[in-house]
Parts: sequence; C-alpha cells; structure tokens
Amino acid sequence: EFALEETDQLGGAQGVDQVGGEKVFVVGKRPRLDLSGDLVDDELFYGLMLPSGNDAARALASAAGGLQSTVRAMNAEADELGAQDTLAVNPTGLDAPGQVTSAFDLAIFARAGLANRDFRRYVSTMSTAFPAQKPKRNKQRDTYMIYNQNPLLLKSYHGVLGVKTGYT
Repeated sequence: EFALEETDQLGGAQGVDQVGGEKVFVVGKRPRLDLSGDLVDDELFYGLMLPSGNDAARALASAAGGLQSTVRAMNAEADELGAQDTLAVNPTGLDAPGQVTSAFDLAIFARAGLANRDFRRYVSTMSTAFPAQKPKRNKQRDTYMIYNQNPLLLKSYHGVLGVKTGYT
C-alpha cells in the first residue's frame, strides 16, 4: 500500500499532494486521488492508465523511490528495450524540455507492456470503481467510476487490446 498524505493548500489549488515528501499534484488529467487515505498499487495503476492520471504517475514514481530515481529507471528500461529515440525527464509523459520519444519507440513500449498480464488488464479495462474521499467517521468509503480514454477500445474495434492513446 502507498500511504498518501495531503499538505496545506497552495495558491487556491486543491492542495499540493505528497508521497514520501515529494509533490504529486500535477496539472492535466487525474483521477482526483484522495490523499487523506491509503491507496494500493492496483488502484494507482488504474488511475494512471484509465483516465491518464498524472497525479497517479507521480504518486507511483514517488513510492518507487522518488521522481529522479524513477526517471533514471524509465530511461534504463527504454535503453534495454532498444527505444533509441526516447529520453524521459518526468514520469507523466507531459511535455518538458528535453523529453522526447517517437512513434516507433511507443510501439516498442506497447509490445513490451502487452507481454505483462497486469498491464494487459489495466489497458483493456473499460471502467472501474475508484476510491472516493476517505470518510471522516466509521463509514464505508464510497467509490466513483473512472473510464478508459482510448477511443479505439471504446468503439469496440475487433482485435484492439488497449494501450494508451493521446498526449502522454
């Protein structure tokens, strides 16, 4: 499990979220992680892969040893897979100076990911219940639905296995 905590609000935003002392709040799509409770890795991976949750990417990176360590591991994996056009500088895939990849390298990553059973499950899931804000008293935690954003999967094209489309 990943223990996620919320710090004080910053500049009118919903808060600066932290895991292990590192900020995980980012702009863009996110599954609205409730950082007042615990989320398990499975929930974070669904939050990452279905709505393209940038906050889930940062939370997973922080929990895996930190943002810089994760980026180094991502680049090492890219090298090992032969993805010669890729250099990651953040774990979200959001545009940043120096961050590059190619369609060819993305196909390499997709092929490698699809060899993993858990990855296949995440990217082919149409929707799932996601933990809502942790209740204040001894009430059961509610959930809300998060949805896959892949239009090829959503249109039920025969043979589509999933994997992400879009910007990140």
